[in-house]
Amino acid sequence: MITGRSYTRYPMVKLRFKGLFVVLGKTGILILFFLVTEKTIAQPHALKLLTMDEAVKSALANNPNARNAELKVQLANAQKLSIAVFGNTEINYKYGQQYSAANDNYFEFVQNFGSPVTSLRKGNYVKEIIKVSEYEQRLSIKKLTVEVKSAYMNVIYHRNRLKILRDEAKLYTDFIRNVGLYYGLGETNLLDKTMAETQYADMQNQQFQAEQDYQIAINQLQQIIYTNDNLLPTDSIFEMYSIEFKRVGPDKFFPIGHLSYYEGVYHVRQSELQIERSKFFPEIHAGYFTHEIDKVKGFNGFKVGISFPLWFLPQKAKTKEALINRDIAQNELEYQKFTMNKTIESLKLQLDKLYVQISYFRENALNQADLMIKTALTKFTRQEIEYLEYLQSLSGARKIKLDYLEAIRQYNLAAIQLEYYIN
Repeated sequence: MITGRSYTRYPMVKLRFKGLFVVLGKTGILILFFLVTEKTIAQPHALKLLTMDEAVKSALANNPNARNAELKVQLANAQKLSIAVFGNTEINYKYGQQYSAANDNYFEFVQNFGSPVTSLRKGNYVKEIIKVSEYEQRLSIKKLTVEVKSAYMNVIYHRNRLKILRDEAKLYTDFIRNVGLYYGLGETNLLDKTMAETQYADMQNQQFQAEQDYQIAINQLQQIIYTNDNLLPTDSIFEMYSIEFKRVGPDKFFPIGHLSYYEGVYHVRQSELQIERSKFFPEIHAGYFTHEIDKVKGFNGFKVGISFPLWFLPQKAKTKEALINRDIAQNELEYQKFTMNKTIESLKLQLDKLYVQISYFRENALNQADLMIKTALTKFTRQEIEYLEYLQSLSGARKIKLDYLEAIRQYNLAAIQLEYYIN
């Protein structure tokens, strides 16, 4: 996992853009750079430090999606009470001349117990529904975990990106000061001075944009965790994410968790089909009656019967619909199995590609970037190179460092995504 050290956030960042009128070429086009006197980014009064694992735990405890996943499991378990499918209870009373000239009283109580086959298959259906809800809950937790880790990584990325731009901004500040001195001594012309000031203003703008991107990343992390706390990840060094494997052996890259969900959906549709087929079986009903004949009481007994639909076409249509839904679920299962395996293969290839790129940066390019800055600064101080060459060296070194950060970022996002599929 990522290891890092605490990071003290700057209490205030002030950006000053000098108003510039720049004359470009013979066209005499005037470009007015906007003036920002003091742009202050408000900082929170208190910060809540948290590691990546703490961020995940907080999200699982606070995010409504995690709670809804648990409620869906409870909802599925509540269907256990609906396994026994009984019909309505009938209570009938009759009064009149039924078996003699006298008026008789007749009372009966009849209960429809439904089809035993349907009740049995409804029990299997509820078991499958509970399994699917539990699979869905695990997938919801995994998905939320991926979102939190990705957002956490994004915050660290933008923090390190901002640090690179701030460090370079210090060099630009010294640079623009020296340019002003050279211009005052008559050692440089107005066009060079104007171009240098333009580059300085652009650097200030990039730093401002980076500040805003960092704030947006913090807001996204707060949104996923579902909190208004002022969060500050404790990890500050942007390192490669280490995937956690919960299985070993040749199947450690197989998406068992995801496919279990789609297999569960298939079994639910299969159970629904069995329920619809069971409705062709007769339903059982039983009852009790008491009868008074010619004012003589005490005639009573039981009755048992069955009922079944003579008009079976509507039920046949429902069975056909359930059969199609079962086939759709089977096709979806096969498609997801193929797609996830291909996705995992692509993620592995992407990680290999990014690993080689990161190795190149660490073994070569980063050292060259530091050397470029150091050499350019020394030569510019000695007036051995012109402004343009100095600025090109700074820009090239900055690009190398930012490209390295982006490669780490892409690697980590891919690694987190792969972990989501295989665990």
